Amino acid sequence: MPPIGKATARFEPGCGSQASFVYDTIRTAILCGHHMPNKKLKVHELALSMSVSPGAVREALFRLVSEQLVETRDHRGFAVTPVSIADLQELTDLRCEIESIACRRSVERGGLDWEAGLVAAQYRLRVTSARYVDTGEVSQEFLAAHAAFHEALSAAAGNSRLLDMRARLYEQYQRFRAFYSHLAGRRHLAADHDKLAELALARNADALVETMVAHLSEATRRITTAIEESSTNRSPRQHAKPVVA
Repeated sequence: MPPIGKATARFEPGCGSQASFVYDTIRTAILCGHHMPNKKLKVHELALSMSVSPGAVREALFRLVSEQLVETRDHRGFAVTPVSIADLQELTDLRCEIESIACRRSVERGGLDWEAGLVAAQYRLRVTSARYVDTGEVSQEFLAAHAAFHEALSAAAGNSRLLDMRARLYEQYQRFRAFYSHLAGRRHLAADHDKLAELALARNADALVETMVAHLSEATRRITTAIEESSTNRSPRQHAKPVVA
């Protein structure tokens, strides 16, 4: 898999199939905000930049179409899927439902290994969150720790299809954070996530779900404001500060 945060990379023999390499590279670039909504993805340009065949690029792009990260346009090739407030709201509604189900199941089924994994993920996120609050810079370490914490909360759900859906929704939500993360001020993320961990470990499923929904809803509210502001008077890249949930 290419390094996270790279918009382009060159294929080297021995690192898997060309199509998988292109898929990982473009997918990562979209989720990290390097490829903006509506950006045209030209097959031959991508093939040349990554030293792969055009066929490998097309195969990868069609895989991304199935994940709704890329769309096909009649006689015009491929483009990064646009984003909208309506799409964000629908995504948030579904994510709240799926996260709630997964968290409840984890609280009911999780054992000592689940608790230990959650505590470890919480600690790692707390450390990287503290660095973020101090510097205002989001490292890939922080983003990885954040993703791992939310995954740990639901890790004991016991249903691979449910967890796969949760992971896909999380990644699609990441697109909005990457594009519209410029709101002034920084949230105290450690407090939010410590509360989620505390409730999960206390096996308080009702309070955990309520807090999770509030956590996600607040992030969506902030991102919605960012989208509205960027559509009127400034670029979503200005004064970039992350919104993470």
